Amino acid sequence: MADVFISYSRKDKDFVKALHTALVTCDRNAWVDWEDIPLTADWWQEIEHGIEAADTVVFVVSADSVASKVCNQEIDHAVQHNKRLIPVIRRDDFDTQQAHDALRRHNWLFFRGCDDFDSAFQRLIEAIDTDLEHVRQHTRVLVRAIEWDDKQRNPDLLLRGSELDAVIQWITQNAEKEPRSTQIQREYIDASRRAESDRQEAQIQRQHQEIRKQRRWLGAVTVALLVASGLGLLAFTQYQTAETRRKQIELSQIETLSMSADAFLTANQGLEGLMQGLRAARKLQTIEGVTDDTKWQVMAALQQALNKMRERNRFEGHQDQVWMVSFSPDGRTIASASRDNTVKLWNLDGKLLTTLKEHTDPVTWVSFSPDGQMIATASVDKTIKLWRRDGKLIRTLKGHTDEVFSVNFSPNGQQLVAVSRGSTIKFWTLDGRALKSMDAHAGGVWNASFSPDGKLLVSAGNDKTVKLWTASGERLKTFMGHTNQVRRVTFSPDGKLIASVDLDSTIKLWNLDGKELASINGHRTSEIWGLSFSPDGQSLVSAGEDGTVKRWTIEGKELETLGTFDTPIAGVSFSPDGRLLALGSRDNTVRLWNVNRPVLKHNAAINDVRFSPDNQLLATASNDKTVKLWSVDGAFLKTLRGYEAPVEWVSFTPDSKTINSATNVGTTRLWNQAGRALKVPKGQSGEFQRASFSPDGQTIALAGEDGTVKLLDFKRKPLVEFKASKTQVNEVSFSPDGTIIAVPSRDGTITLWNRAGKQLATLRGHTAAVRYISFSPDGKTLASASRDKTIKLWNLDGKELKTLRGHTSQINQVAFSPDGTLIATAAERVVKLWNRDGKELATLKGHDDTIWGLSFSPDGKTLATAGKDGIALLWSLDFDTLVVHTCHWLSDYLKTNPNVSDRDRQLCTGVERDWIAEGEELARAGDIDGATQRFQEALKRKPGLKFDPKIKAQQIAAVLPLDQGDELAISGDLDGAAAKFRLALERYPGLGFDPQTKARQSAAIALIDKGEDLANKNDVEQAFPLYAKAQQLDPTIEISADTWNTLCWVGALKGYATKVLDACEKAVALAPEDANIQDSRGVARALTGDFQGAIADFQVFVNWVDGNGGKLPEIQQEKADRQRWIKELRAGRNPLTPEELRRQL
Repeated sequence: MADVFISYSRKDKDFVKALHTALVTCDRNAWVDWEDIPLTADWWQEIEHGIEAADTVVFVVSADSVASKVCNQEIDHAVQHNKRLIPVIRRDDFDTQQAHDALRRHNWLFFRGCDDFDSAFQRLIEAIDTDLEHVRQHTRVLVRAIEWDDKQRNPDLLLRGSELDAVIQWITQNAEKEPRSTQIQREYIDASRRAESDRQEAQIQRQHQEIRKQRRWLGAVTVALLVASGLGLLAFTQYQTAETRRKQIELSQIETLSMSADAFLTANQGLEGLMQGLRAARKLQTIEGVTDDTKWQVMAALQQALNKMRERNRFEGHQDQVWMVSFSPDGRTIASASRDNTVKLWNLDGKLLTTLKEHTDPVTWVSFSPDGQMIATASVDKTIKLWRRDGKLIRTLKGHTDEVFSVNFSPNGQQLVAVSRGSTIKFWTLDGRALKSMDAHAGGVWNASFSPDGKLLVSAGNDKTVKLWTASGERLKTFMGHTNQVRRVTFSPDGKLIASVDLDSTIKLWNLDGKELASINGHRTSEIWGLSFSPDGQSLVSAGEDGTVKRWTIEGKELETLGTFDTPIAGVSFSPDGRLLALGSRDNTVRLWNVNRPVLKHNAAINDVRFSPDNQLLATASNDKTVKLWSVDGAFLKTLRGYEAPVEWVSFTPDSKTINSATNVGTTRLWNQAGRALKVPKGQSGEFQRASFSPDGQTIALAGEDGTVKLLDFKRKPLVEFKASKTQVNEVSFSPDGTIIAVPSRDGTITLWNRAGKQLATLRGHTAAVRYISFSPDGKTLASASRDKTIKLWNLDGKELKTLRGHTSQINQVAFSPDGTLIATAAERVVKLWNRDGKELATLKGHDDTIWGLSFSPDGKTLATAGKDGIALLWSLDFDTLVVHTCHWLSDYLKTNPNVSDRDRQLCTGVERDWIAEGEELARAGDIDGATQRFQEALKRKPGLKFDPKIKAQQIAAVLPLDQGDELAISGDLDGAAAKFRLALERYPGLGFDPQTKARQSAAIALIDKGEDLANKNDVEQAFPLYAKAQQLDPTIEISADTWNTLCWVGALKGYATKVLDACEKAVALAPEDANIQDSRGVARALTGDFQGAIADFQVFVNWVDGNGGKLPEIQQEKADRQRWIKELRAGRNPLTPEELRRQL
């Protein structure tokens, strides 16, 4: 093995000799082709071996090496094996865009004639030595894996014992380090693990036999003889030794499986990771006396796999690459076209229905007729074939003179349009008659398809254009803008947009007039083969040679990377309901993916998550200005809108009937469980950070910006107010018996108070701000989470009991489980679980950004987390439930995948079916009767569940069209929104709304939100018409006082005082006691000449500051400004000069 492989052009040989000498002088073994290839060796094979056995590939960049075919092949081989690549620039006489994509992704080291060689060489050595042990292990495992693969996967070459354990630990702990593991490495390690598991199983069986032998021996000898002879002690000792050894082997297997599950997950091999976790879980269930550490390790691996899962199944059976996939219109069948000359039809569960075998060359395209009863296929054999859905060939269409690239049905199902390698587009009748041929693009045409209404046709060609035609073949427009051959083109479902992609991996979106709406560059390599709009037309999915599958908005913004694979993805197809995505892969498989992860999602960061006390609902509060309600198992129920700012927190009253929430500007909103806004009582508005209900629901505590805590009764009448901190208070919490109030502070202390406002104790020990606090259920312990990266446990006398260390960043949340046995903490992207003694049990990873919210369900079986990444995750804390969920997810894969072993196929034998999950899936697919039956079965088996099966099925079935309707209404498509709302109403009549009215209401709310955003950005002129349009759409819409106030304040400061005065009056009418709102009106009044009115408004603000004890410097400055303004206004002068307005703005 070598430290470095040097790839270079012969014209740079003198430089390479100098570089080689310098490396050797520094004890670095460098592989170069002038001395490391034996005379009789296969030259290219030796090059490949040299790359594979080197830790780092150094590529000497110049115009000659960039243009060299061999040099680029060397880069390709290095990239294929995830080798670390370091480009060094010898000559910069080349176009960087012509350089291999892998070179452009790395930082370059400059060794030009004008650069200092010694300095550059030192930087090269530092780069080579970075993570050196990881890189060397990567090389060692790669070389052995390749040898194993080259020798027909000889089992004698597999890893064993401690060597295998070390490699599994390496791949798990370094899973996110570069260079990352390759597919062949993971297969080699997994094969080694399975062989070792088989060996250990055989050993366990031998131990079982030995144990049974010892038991028989012990039972055959009398106690007296045993004592007298000492044989009994010997036999018993041998029995214990055998039993202990057996248990050690099984525990080792479990730990190995758990670690390898993590490695597979990090490598985006979800099914493999979940299978490893399931194997560990099922083995653990058979062992007695397992430690908590092992149990939690397995649970964490299993839950992390479930939370990341998208892949539902993998269809394997093709003998070569899969080039195209297509769902049938009813969503029940998937067709896959392959380079192996066949098309296969599959059930959604992965069962192979039939294989279409009549083509004599690779099949390039497959599509279903609109009624789903016919299938058209195109092939390199220059033919199109029509088939019945049962696989019977109907006829072969001949007439193309070159390989056929695509074939599509017209929307009425009466015609076909096909394109072949030349420049020709042909139209066919279904009886095989050629209707028309036309030359479409100079140099060749790649793709053509009809618009959804059948009136238009779009084509893509080698001439770098997209062309729009009438259905009869008359050219209407040519879309110019691509800089390379256009390979794919498709209409959006509503026919209003066209998406196209070229060989430069650029996706463009166009309207029908040929106007370019967006240009997308997000794939790393030069070709994108899969391109498809989602059925609702709101997003676009692309897949390509780089192995990534990405989802985009129709405005061109990247939503997410759905998956990253070690193999190119050639085809993508959405299921008709948009829930599933079929991916055709170059590794001969079809992958079936959930479009959405099994997570709770907002469009922005989630700041808080809370279960209702009755364990029936879950609420999430987000920066997207909404609160969402979910069932406790994660089914979306409804969105609560109408907030004027990001929602900071959410909570339930102790009786679970009311949802309390507040924005980051302190505005409160109350809702009932049905999602109806309730009137906010006086006393619960203003600048406060958090609210907490007493356990009996009779008192609410408000934490204020100025360090005060206010206690109000259930009618929001003030009871007590006390100064808890010199700085802002972000949290307040009642003890379980309601007698003590804990308040954390930014100065690192926690103060304890009684309900009369008397301070009981001060807890000191943290060295930075305390972010969050939580009482234990028995009320005897308080846990605090701090910016100092620690959690502390205290008794209520203020004594520090224990410090929990393990997080590497500030801790944002802490919570006790309802039974008090677990403590959960959140910091950055991880959650840690601890026992009451402070021992760390598990680390849960699943979020991609900082975690802000944390909440245990009242029954203690679920932990909810939420964060800056805009998702909330549900973590099951019940081992058996986790196994049930896992078996449900894997049920189809275990049943139909041909590569699952007989032993693994039995993994879920004896595990109860997940009736609830099955019902929810059927309901989301619109099968309400099937869902109802599953829910009824769940109730029979678990009488403690409380819900109406049919209503639950109807509610879940209505969720998707409701959500789609909201999205369409927000985009302005009222007719489309009404159609979705009508479908939701059909599925759940209990919704009881008028679809058209609902569409207008949703659109109006969206306009208000947009207007609010514009006003906050000081763009009042653009905001005005949105408010007016919203009120036209929905005259009954309730616009909050804060919304009107934003328009009033910003509009007055921006010079629109006369125009916004009406908004000011509306704000005051809605909140007559809000001094801040009257202050805004005062500005508008002063600017419109109403000095007396302005004086009165400003005086209200001054009195409010005095009466509420506003001590913050900025509040006092605002008070001083108003007092100065009042003085000027009384003198008949307007103090609101342009300079003053700019200062306020």
